[in-house]
Parts: sequence; C-alpha cells; structure tokens
Amino acid sequence: MSKDAKNIVPGNSDKSIYEIMKESALSESDELELMKYTESLNMEYLSTPFSRAAADRLQKFGVNAFKIGSGEMNNYPLLEHVAKFGKPMIVSTGMNSLTSIKKAVAILEKYKSPFCIITYNKFVSNKTRTSTVRCNARDDG
Repeated sequence: MSKDAKNIVPGNSDKSIYEIMKESALSESDELELMKYTESLNMEYLSTPFSRAAADRLQKFGVNAFKIGSGEMNNYPLLEHVAKFGKPMIVSTGMNSLTSIKKAVAILEKYKSPFCIITYNKFVSNKTRTSTVRCNARDDG
C-alpha cells in the first residue's frame, strides 16, 4: 500500500486508510480458512486480488478462478500476472473506457485465459450536487 495512505483519513473515520486496511486485512491463514469453509458449503471461493502478491496467494491456495474488480481492470501488470495462471477470470468493467476494456481483453486473449466481462448498467448523472461528493479525498498535487 502506498505510504500516502498513512496520511489519508476518510471523513467518516478518525483513522487513516492505511490503519483501516491493516485492521481489516485477513491473514493468509484466515483467508485459507474462509476458502475451506466456503467450499465446505459447496460454493466456489472467489476473491479479488489487488496486488500480484495477493494473486500469488490465491494461486497457492489453488483457487479455480479469479475475479478482477473494475478498479483493477486497467491495472495491466496485475491483469497480465493473473492471466498467466491460465485460470478463468471474471472481469468487471465498472466505468472504464472502451479503450481500457479492449486493452484488458487483448491481454486476456494473449494468454488464452478464459474470461467473462461483466458490464454494469449504471446511471451516471452529470447533475451530481457538489454537497454529495467528497472532493478532498483525492489530491492530485
């Protein structure tokens, strides 16, 4: 996680994003236990890796497929890393551009990874009230 995360405090918390993520993260043994429990219910364990290390952990666990969230769909190094495993992938597009989606598909096809692209039928308003948006959560400085 970025060192900057230690300095970002969401408006609904007195803790930094870093602290929240650290407290919320599953240990490797906890995640493996969760996977085994899920499978004991005859369900498929599916997890979204947000880093190559997390993808490697899931591969080590022997997951049957990967889920790539829309926020990671244009993280091409991660997408390529996961695609090299050759396992099925569910990839969410979210609000990614068609250009980004095409690039992601090209990576998946390059490695012959079976995949499913999930698109969302979201209503996006161009009339969002500024009072409902927390603009100071991002600092492009």
